[in-house]
Amino acid sequence: MQETAPEKKYVGELFQLFVERGMELTMEQVAERLHVTKKTLYNHFESKRAMADSVISHFVAGLERKIAVSFRPDDDAIMRLLKAGRIVPREIARLKFAFLNGILGHYKEFFTFSDPSGFYYRMVRDNLLLGMKNGLYRKDADMSALLLSHTAVLDYMYDRDNIARYYNHTRRYFAEFVKVYLFSVVNDDNRKLLSSYLEKV
Repeated sequence: MQETAPEKKYVGELFQLFVERGMELTMEQVAERLHVTKKTLYNHFESKRAMADSVISHFVAGLERKIAVSFRPDDDAIMRLLKAGRIVPREIARLKFAFLNGILGHYKEFFTFSDPSGFYYRMVRDNLLLGMKNGLYRKDADMSALLLSHTAVLDYMYDRDNIARYYNHTRRYFAEFVKVYLFSVVNDDNRKLLSSYLEKV
């Protein structure tokens, strides 16, 4: 959704409101909390689903920015994925459980790692291509299978039926999962390099 300038302001406020209060607020309650009329809200968001779309897009855009600024020009594909693997779960962990649970329960399509058009899927795909190009990853790797298996595991972890089990430990699970994934794609010549990076992170 393309945001107008006033809408950008509302999206930031909505994000903070939903993180604090969860996604169960009615449009009336949202309008009251933002000190606007319900009509004003509907002028910018046609429905609560449109609000959820904007709020998740706001969160993902911020996440992408944080990952991009963490990369140094000399970071190779391995280091880039290790950095992203620390930032993504850290930022998700900052979302309160009620908000995350509400998103996963009612708006899961906005928070799916295995969506080929989604930010995380694209990032892992681009990382695979970079690592193969630079001779760090296996040339014989089945990219489609790797992408599917990698993102499907994260979809499972961040599913509403499972999030309560993983919520307090997602950073540890996520980091461990990225490490296992990297050992499956790094070629034999660069295993020592990967191990040396893992000792530093």
